[in-house]
Amino acid sequence: FPDHPCPYYLASGFQESNADQVYWNNASWDSFINKHKELREKGYQMIDFEGVHVGKGKSGRFWGIWRKTNKQSRLQSRGSWEDFLKLVSDRRKEGYSLQDIESMLNRSGKRIYLGLFVKTGERAQFVQKYRSRSYLFSSTENFKKKRKAYIIDFDPIRTKDGKYQFLAVYTQGSDKKTR
Repeated sequence: FPDHPCPYYLASGFQESNADQVYWNNASWDSFINKHKELREKGYQMIDFEGVHVGKGKSGRFWGIWRKTNKQSRLQSRGSWEDFLKLVSDRRKEGYSLQDIESMLNRSGKRIYLGLFVKTGERAQFVQKYRSRSYLFSSTENFKKKRKAYIIDFDPIRTKDGKYQFLAVYTQGSDKKTR
């Protein structure tokens, strides 16, 4: 995302692997979802995705990585933070863990929250929303020390006033991603 407007954006890196993987980039939402369904039917699990809002009235652009595996994954969105938290809770009851979180504006300019859920069944997790980078950093250190919880994903959100909020996903009991 060379033109990403967030000064906190961190570029993703790719590690060489012998795993059977597929990378799909710069796709519209419809194209992205169709590719996800196609790959899921072929036994691929989405392991990471990114989304960028490109302007009111336009479709966002999406990037994703899928790996051949026997795990199930679901990509779902909600239009409010409260509804997204309920979705996370509902999926957890079904044995799905939130692995990746994104937030962006849809075509009409309304904020949506997207989550990648993977069927793992064993992870205790929680999701937080912070009003600043300093809260993200201090809370992450505090969770690590007091709750043995580790951050596995975060997403910066640019608000209407030009400031940033941060979404974060934590998992308890291990500092390793569950992907």
